[in-house]
Amino acid sequence: MKNLRIAAIIKKSLSGEISSEERKVLTDWLAVSAKRQEFFERIKADNNYLAEQASVLDEANWQNAYAKFSEEHLEDFDNGKAKNRYKRFYIGVAIAATFLLMIMAGIYLYLNNSKNKVEDTIAKMKGEVMPAKGDLTLTLANGQTIDLGKNTQKEVIAKQGNSDVILAANELSYTADGSNADTSMMNRISTGKGGYFVLKMADGTNVWLNAMTSIKFPASFGSGPRKVEIFGEAFFKVAPDKRPFIVTTKNNTQIQVLGTQFNVNAYDNSHSINTTLIQGSVLVRSNNQAAKLIPGEQSVITDQGNSEVRKTINQDQVLAWIEKKFYFRQASVDEIMNELKKNYDIKEVIVEKKSSEKFNGIISKKIPLSEVLRIFSSTQLIDFEILNGNTVVIK
Repeated sequence: MKNLRIAAIIKKSLSGEISSEERKVLTDWLAVSAKRQEFFERIKADNNYLAEQASVLDEANWQNAYAKFSEEHLEDFDNGKAKNRYKRFYIGVAIAATFLLMIMAGIYLYLNNSKNKVEDTIAKMKGEVMPAKGDLTLTLANGQTIDLGKNTQKEVIAKQGNSDVILAANELSYTADGSNADTSMMNRISTGKGGYFVLKMADGTNVWLNAMTSIKFPASFGSGPRKVEIFGEAFFKVAPDKRPFIVTTKNNTQIQVLGTQFNVNAYDNSHSINTTLIQGSVLVRSNNQAAKLIPGEQSVITDQGNSEVRKTINQDQVLAWIEKKFYFRQASVDEIMNELKKNYDIKEVIVEKKSSEKFNGIISKKIPLSEVLRIFSSTQLIDFEILNGNTVVIK
């Protein structure tokens, strides 16, 4: 398992946690050939390179490598208290294993595979369910629809009043704001499955949009309150301003701020509206009730109108989507599948066997669906099968 050790050292080097002894091992390994040095420089310079290399490994390679890693490194996890199918271990360990395997995959492919062999392996993977690349659209106030997903070069795509609408890769910005602005020109940005987008509004407020989310906003804000509407999930970094910033979401719930950072989760298929404050302060109003949050608190308003303020929140879990990660904490199978359906083109879920198990783990949204499901299956508490490329069977 020499490659496994090298992979672990490379991982530490990338995160800045490498020891002097490990650095010497890495230096010796790199000195063997120019190709190894080229590989190492490539993964340092390109964050997506490992995922791209790993994605061309066929299923047998992944399964065998993962099985060997599990057998040698995960057997004694959780102090060996659980046995057989009831063995429990945090999926976070499996994620670390997957990242090491990605490095090993890169080493294997970059140093050993010929171009033809890689192309043959890619051909085998054509049936894989990769993260969806759903529609990204901007609907202007005049009804014109613009595809935001095709443009990678920075350019002005429209002009509204005093504002230039500038599009770059996965980012839209508005350049002007003022008291004389025409606030009647309302625009809408919508993301599809697997979508992710950043909006920079005219007042300097930045909004990160998660998959299957829409935001309605004016081209420019006037002298009154800055008002937007959100359905889905978004993270707001509101520019400080004397004008209140008001976010309206489903069930006419309103979140009012001056300058702050917060996350709002208000999907139509969820049963609550969750507002999590990261910095500053917000006032959440719904059904004649109001709650003022301080950083680290979360307002939860159910569809039935019940509300509570949670005092202890895992902010990493709330904001994991911004880093394109799933973060599961005591999550049911239904909750997991609901999250996966936002990121992958899953048309149907068939439940052959119901499970009451809860799962924990942090998983990249960039890997194929089969790898995500295999991580859960590795707990031996549940099993999955993908049919026809878009149907998931829970066994």
